[in-house]
Amino acid sequence: MDRRFRGLPGRLLTLAVIVLGGCGVETAGTAAGVAKLQAEQAKQGKETLDAVRANLDAAAQASQDKLKRAEEGERTP
Repeated sequence: MDRRFRGLPGRLLTLAVIVLGGCGVETAGTAAGVAKLQAEQAKQGKETLDAVRANLDAAAQASQDKLKRAEEGERTP
């Protein structure tokens, strides 16, 4: 083997490890960002669900109150 190429396989392996290792770090950072975004979306979804439930409960209570007033009005001569 020519003396110029003797250390080439080791250098190529080192370069490949550095390049591919950098991709792993980027992937981990991206995964962490995605997880944070999904957690925020889940939090917002829960807040929206809680607000909808509260609005439905208030509407149901108002309907019951209105029905009760109507029934009381029928009983009063």
